[in-house]
Amino acid sequence: MRIEELGVLVEQRGTPLSGEELSYLEKWYERCPGKEPWDVRTYAAHSGVGAREYRVIRGNGGQDVYRSIDRERAAVVRTVLNEFESLEPPAL
Repeated sequence: MRIEELGVLVEQRGTPLSGEELSYLEKWYERCPGKEPWDVRTYAAHSGVGAREYRVIRGNGGQDVYRSIDRERAAVVRTVLNEFESLEPPAL
């Protein structure tokens, strides 16, 4: 997957990603292989009382490919990743 393509698809859904978000996604996406669907998990954020952070993670994996304090933004990234991967031809 080309990260630029993913960025365009996410932006078309009304959720443009910053350069920093795209860099993080590119760095960690390569390190999260598999075919399990992507999901959004809720974590306590590092700052702020009661603050939440939403992470996009594949299956039961521990490494996220995207983080946000906005659940809707994380949900858009999750949906686009799942849709994008479902369109990719199977590896030979």
